[in-house]
Amino acid sequence: MTGDPDSRPILLAGPPGKSDPSGREHIVVATRATPAAASNRSSPLRSRIGWPPLDAVGPDETRLDQQECIPVLWNMAAIFTQDLHCEPQLLLSEDCAPRTRRLSSMHRLLRFLTTLPARVRKRLQIRRLTRRLTASTGFYFTADYVSPWEDTWEHLMEAYKGHPGVQILEIGSYEGRSTVWFLTNVVTHPTARITCIDPFWHMGQRLIFDHNIAVSGGSNRTSTIVGTSADVLHTLPEQSFDIVYVDGSHRAADVLLDALTSWRILKRGGILLFDDYGWHPEKPLSTRPRLAIDLFLETFGGEYDLLLKDYQVAVRKR
Repeated sequence: MTGDPDSRPILLAGPPGKSDPSGREHIVVATRATPAAASNRSSPLRSRIGWPPLDAVGPDETRLDQQECIPVLWNMAAIFTQDLHCEPQLLLSEDCAPRTRRLSSMHRLLRFLTTLPARVRKRLQIRRLTRRLTASTGFYFTADYVSPWEDTWEHLMEAYKGHPGVQILEIGSYEGRSTVWFLTNVVTHPTARITCIDPFWHMGQRLIFDHNIAVSGGSNRTSTIVGTSADVLHTLPEQSFDIVYVDGSHRAADVLLDALTSWRILKRGGILLFDDYGWHPEKPLSTRPRLAIDLFLETFGGEYDLLLKDYQVAVRKR
């Protein structure tokens, strides 16, 4: 790449407060503010990669819509790879492996460039979600899996409602819909607690979860452990929870591990509740909870009282 190294482009997410009148999301393409760069706004490099004139935002910035950004990135990748004699897309394939090994730093740069549009899109989505949650004073859920079971849960957990010192463990919290129900209906005493385990693979889920817990007013009664149940459950003390709600991974092997470790930390007389026993019966047995729950029930027969067996399954530990 030729030209003044101080005038090479920098790709940044659009700064807060700079938005189009139409409200469209954008990113900013900026150059380092040097006299050479400032005086040469129509450089050959800028023309080659397809940047529009530098007068939309300021002396050293150009605003680009997200969709306009993608061809710019590919043009940039094409310029970086003009001496490799292969298409930018092929740099990630075996066809150009020898050449890319010789130019490993260039290879890493191209990987970054080819994934940058998706990264920018995700960052913009998180920014929009954050603004929406900040402006909202109520709960925010994209799905409601709890309402159909509210009456059943109230009957199952009647003895625990408002009871001091109640301890609930929730495996898989997602956006906090079930957590909010427990906080509102069971974990209401100041000494009661609910512990939530979730890896929160997507940042948006964690943002929504924290928002909903805050709106419920139960933040001081909620403990959140970020991680998988396989990594966390074995670290919890034996017979320490009154209710364990299993709604994490749906793979049979994972559900069976959750069931076995949850049984160890469940108090005698406590309730173990499984979700999704009837989830997608057309799927292979290894990909859904039913097989694991059946194996658990058969293995521990005589050590529990069956309270519910429907789409959900609930047992009381003797």
